[in-house]
Amino acid sequence: MENCSNGTSNCSYLGGGQGLDGPGFGVFSLLMALLSVALCALTILTIAALCMAQTMSKHLRIFLINILVGVLVMGGAFLFLNALSFILVFAETELPPIFLCQALYYILTVGTYSRPLNLSLYSVVVLVIVRFGKKDWKMLYTGLSIAILWLIVLAINTFAIVPLVTVVQYFEGVACFPDSNAGNRALQVVFAFVRFTLGSATPLAVSVATPLYCLCYIRKHSVVGDVRYKKAISRLSLFLVAGSTVNLASNLLLALTGFIFSNASASVYLLYGAGVLSLLPTPIFIIMFLKAVQGQIKAIVTCHRGYSHQIQPILEPIEKL
Repeated sequence: MENCSNGTSNCSYLGGGQGLDGPGFGVFSLLMALLSVALCALTILTIAALCMAQTMSKHLRIFLINILVGVLVMGGAFLFLNALSFILVFAETELPPIFLCQALYYILTVGTYSRPLNLSLYSVVVLVIVRFGKKDWKMLYTGLSIAILWLIVLAINTFAIVPLVTVVQYFEGVACFPDSNAGNRALQVVFAFVRFTLGSATPLAVSVATPLYCLCYIRKHSVVGDVRYKKAISRLSLFLVAGSTVNLASNLLLALTGFIFSNASASVYLLYGAGVLSLLPTPIFIIMFLKAVQGQIKAIVTCHRGYSHQIQPILEPIEKL
């Protein structure tokens, strides 16, 4: 067995009796890859609909698009990871350079931790709209807050590819996966705690508490603007937590199966499966809760250019701030 601790070789655990190099995992990878394609297509369609939904606040649309960009980054990473595993299972080929595995894992972690942070930022924007009725603040504030958030995400996850913290490998020669037995265990624990606290737990708490406060405030106070619209964006913020919750639960289960039971095979299935499924709620809930987005998706799918103009007078009293 090769030494994985240097993080430079095409390290892999061939065989191992786990069965990942068999057709079962290959078929599973193919299914997850196809699901990733469908999710990416749905996400791109939702982004396009948000760009066209002129009856919504432009700032709110930008923050929702920012959430979807994180979903798209994560979905693209899962697409390449599953496609790579499918090829390695069924094709007799040499392992790609370990740099490819490192790059895909880094992109995946960036997408994973950008989602709860972006969602917490969106919930704060909803709070500002509900509580203060702000809708025309400077675009500079929106762009600056999003840029700072992405810099934080990139900085936190840069350590994900430091060999002392995370060493990736081609597990059983087919699955790009971190090696929990390599690297400095103390640094791994500290880094995992920091990412869990700053990248998952705290944003998730903000994303739950803020929309709940908004809904209570709307019920007890008179608010400026359309009440139904503000209830819709508050409930959307709360329901979008579902994807982050699935993500957080899968990360905890990954730690449980990988570090406690040392079952790397189950961890691979969990990472590839639960990770892809956690992407489903975000675009679906955005489409469900925002009628302007539903109308624009119908216009795009049916290629009806004049559709948005026909529905705008109907949706404007509900969707416009």
